[in-house]
Formats: sequence, C-alpha cells, structure tokens
Amino acid sequence: FEEMIFRYYIIDRVGMVTAHLDWAVGLSSLLYGLIYLPRGWMNACFAAIIGFLLAVLFILTENILFVILIHIVWKLISLTMLQNRGNHLIHGSPSREKKTL
Repeated sequence: FEEMIFRYYIIDRVGMVTAHLDWAVGLSSLLYGLIYLPRGWMNACFAAIIGFLLAVLFILTENILFVILIHIVWKLISLTMLQNRGNHLIHGSPSREKKTL
C-alpha cells in the first residue's frame, strides 16, 4: 500500500507536473518520512532515507512489484532484528551471564 502511494502515485504525478524526477523522489521520500514522525525524529529520518532508496529503485527498475517485494523483505528483516533485540533485553545477553563454578 505504501509503495503504491509514495513510490508509484507521487513519483508519477509529481514527475508529470514538474518533469523533474529528482523533485518527485525528494517529495516522495520526505512525505514517507513524515508519516513516521510520531515515532520520533530518528525514525522519521531513517524512513525518509529508506523511502529515498526505494524511490530510486523504483525509477531504475520501473517495477513497483519488485519494490514492494524489497520493502516486504526489509520489514521482515527489521522485525526479526527487533524481536532478537527484545529477547536479549528480556533474557539477557549470553555474553553477560555470570559463570558459576
């Protein structure tokens, strides 16, 4: 859904109106970052960077389905890393455990 709005629709419309794909990529990335602003500035900035990379990928491949697939893979990797980080917080890092004799 995000890809259809931020990559496909905005880049297409802004690109048609301005005839500048760089403006379209910039606006798409900025707006994508702004939807993550409620999660904090760092998340918004990181989302804008990811949005920029996905927008460039869309322009280079002209294949929105490929970009959607990349986004899904990115989300799965992020969730896995977040879950692993959460497990370390709950159970403690194996390297921090004290060894008893």
